[in-house]
Formats: sequence, structure tokens, C-alpha cells
Amino acid sequence: MRALRRQLALVAVVFGAACGALLWVGIAASSPGDPKKRLTATGDAFARSYLLRKADLPARDWHARPASFNQPNPSCVIKHYNLGALTLEGEAGDIYELDARLPLVESDAHVFVTAGQARQAFSMESTIGFARCLGASLAGDVSGSAAGSSSLVRVRPLPLSGLAAARGFRIDVGPRSGRAGVTLAAAVVVMRHGRAIGVLSVIAAGSPWSQPVLRSLSATMARRMARG
Repeated sequence: MRALRRQLALVAVVFGAACGALLWVGIAASSPGDPKKRLTATGDAFARSYLLRKADLPARDWHARPASFNQPNPSCVIKHYNLGALTLEGEAGDIYELDARLPLVESDAHVFVTAGQARQAFSMESTIGFARCLGASLAGDVSGSAAGSSSLVRVRPLPLSGLAAARGFRIDVGPRSGRAGVTLAAAVVVMRHGRAIGVLSVIAAGSPWSQPVLRSLSATMARRMARG
């Protein structure tokens, strides 16, 4: 359920690296570190009900594709943020992109079998340590692409005043000292309501969307989650 790990592959595509990891192969597959999946039609329908729609996003020529959940997790996720003891009964996600240009936006939904399991997942995936793990993977993925050598620059909390059970982080990745390369900024917001987890992630060049826009999109997902 790692939104950013799929965007890592997308970043490689944006900067010219060959990558076919985002072909849709169905969400029943599971990677090490992910929850077990016992998906039901009801659970999947609930998950899809609180995803962001194209109309929710800032007006651009967005192209949507379903998110694939079968990419491998970073080793730090498997070691320190493993959700393998938990179980999902619903999962859905959409990626929005602009003809191989940044920003990239992903909206994901994950429905656990119990509210307690959702709380466990949220307690791990809403930490700054988890954000650092994703940031290190993002830097490594960019370094392996045509964008050049990069390193994790900074991870900091993203204020989301007024949103209950939501945590956000900004992750900055830039070129290593003395080297040319791309500067990226990622914003990740994880939110929970009952058995449901929602994840919004945005990767942009230089700076992510403004805090009011990110908060508004997160609030939209949170409202839809609460209806379920």
C-alpha cells in the first residue's frame, strides 16, 4: 500500500529510464511487507468510493490510470514497517499524470478487515521514519535513472490543521554535492477513518503543490472515507 513506491517507477519514466513496472496486472498480488489480501466486492467498492477524481484536481490535462500494487517494497519498509500480519478486504488506486511531465499524483484506498488493523497500519505509515524510508528510496530510484545522482535532502512534517487522523510529510530530494541533477519534492498524506486508510502522494519538480491545495484534496478523501 505504498503510494510513493509506484511513483518511484513513474519518476524513472519521466526522466527517460525504461520501466514497465506500472503495467496494470490486478490488485490481488502482494509484495513482501504488504498486508495479506482477501479482497471482496464490497471492500473494493468502498475503497474506490473515496479515491480522488479527475474533477477534484487542479485544472490540467490529467491522464488517469489505475495504480498497480505489485511493485516490491524498499528494504527499509520490509524491515521496519512490515504490514504482513494485517489483512485487506478492499484496495483501489488511481494515478494522474501529464504526458510524461511532473507533477505526478496518486490517490490510494485500503480497507482493512478491522478498525484495529487500520490503526496499526496508520501508526506505522504516518511516522517521519516511514517518510525517510520512502525518501531514501526515491533518491535511489532517481539516481538509477537518467536524472543523475541524487540524495535525500530533507523530510519534514506537512501541517494539516483541522484534519483528524491525518499526517503529512514533505520529502525533498536533490543532486549530490557538486553534481548536476534534478531536484524533486514529494508530499505524502496518510489518513484514517474506521477500517479505511487513504493515501495522497504528489511528486513535483522543485516544490509540491501549496499546502492549501494538499489540505483540500486530503479533506475531500477524508470526507468520502467517513461516508462509508
